[in-house]
Amino acid sequence: MRHCFNKQRKLSVGLGASNTNVRLLEYICGLLQDRFGMASTITVGRRPCRTFIYGREVTFRKTVFQLRVRRLHDVEVFAAKIGFSSNRKRMMLEDALAVLHDQGSRNSAGRWLRDYEKIGPRWCRKTQRLIGGPGEI
Repeated sequence: MRHCFNKQRKLSVGLGASNTNVRLLEYICGLLQDRFGMASTITVGRRPCRTFIYGREVTFRKTVFQLRVRRLHDVEVFAAKIGFSSNRKRMMLEDALAVLHDQGSRNSAGRWLRDYEKIGPRWCRKTQRLIGGPGEI
């Protein structure tokens, strides 16, 4: 699941899957369209290359393709009819859709940032920090 903000600080929600097997992603894209009426696109995510990750040289040998679902209606269909098996992802998607419905796209970024923070590549729900009672320092 992807979240991003545009220049006007509007929240945008989308879904994505990555794989080196483009035929598998094309099959999934067809299933999403035929069974659920969901529009999706496939793009090249990363081509083979050498790079450094945490100071170590890494060689990516295969092209990685990305399947993306971007329209809000299609994301809502995914949430209602398919969903995630991961509780973390399911809760984050439910929260994002609730924020968009409650606040609208114009006011949603502030509400999202109140409840979530980005840690590395992931959005994580902020934990409630316990503060001492009256008289405690």
